[in-house]
Amino acid sequence: MKQAATALPLPADLGEQIGAYRLERVIGQGGMGCVYAATHVTLGRPAAVKVAYARLSNDEAYAARLREEARIVGDLQHPNVVDIIDFIRTPPPVRLACVMELLEGPSLAEVMDERRLSPRQALNAALQLAEALEAVHARGIVHRDLKPSNVAVVAPLDSDFSGVPSVKLLDFGIAKVADPSVPPGSSGAVLGTPPYMAPEQIAAEPSTPAVDVYALLEVLAEMLTGEPVFSEGGLEMMQRKMVGPVPGIELPALPGRPMLRALFTSGWAVNPDERPLMEEVSPRLRAIRDRLRDL
Repeated sequence: MKQAATALPLPADLGEQIGAYRLERVIGQGGMGCVYAATHVTLGRPAAVKVAYARLSNDEAYAARLREEARIVGDLQHPNVVDIIDFIRTPPPVRLACVMELLEGPSLAEVMDERRLSPRQALNAALQLAEALEAVHARGIVHRDLKPSNVAVVAPLDSDFSGVPSVKLLDFGIAKVADPSVPPGSSGAVLGTPPYMAPEQIAAEPSTPAVDVYALLEVLAEMLTGEPVFSEGGLEMMQRKMVGPVPGIELPALPGRPMLRALFTSGWAVNPDERPLMEEVSPRLRAIRDRLRDL
């Protein structure tokens, strides 16, 4: 991943040791924390360490939720989900961190900034992400922030992305673990990245796996067309999502285009109950992908 400019104060200093890991350089920084390239001080193994900001590190509820998410995601061992190796919370000064495998490849956002993906690459990447999210959902987790910058490309860019893994799902920082104690009608804060948020996220309504279906198909459409589904920003974009329908997109001429349009139409339904489940999306993507074999 390319190093990102640091807009906020770093939650930990370069050279600092957290647990057994020495922080060496900044990989990226977001609203929840900062990801560092690090090295295990005894074994010399590289890793990525995501350190939460102090306001979150000292939040007991957030720390407990992050620990549970790290445990569940770490147990997944899915080839298309970044491997979480450890969870660390240090004594004061408190550091709250997840240790992950270090992926040096570019993000999907960086790749799309530089080149147009082929339909085969786009569908293979989307299928692998769908299968990853299907496994995540089966464990009671909703990612809630799927977007190109949260996908790492680990395959050669001149390949068709058919090898597994070609992409890996990153950043479960705002993931939601299903909590049976929370009533279905409870609402919460608006969490996510607006251009890839489902209507119910914008309305701060409960997030179900349907929000990941919505976002995955937005990412797929962007891979196929080279443009975000929603080009405008701010209030106008959010209003269009809330009332529907999603704007029409110009898909490339390829076998299975009617199947793709039908999938987008159902996956972008304003009502989350009308969207297909991720386990229904995966076979539909596979059927569309398989129609490209003769291209």
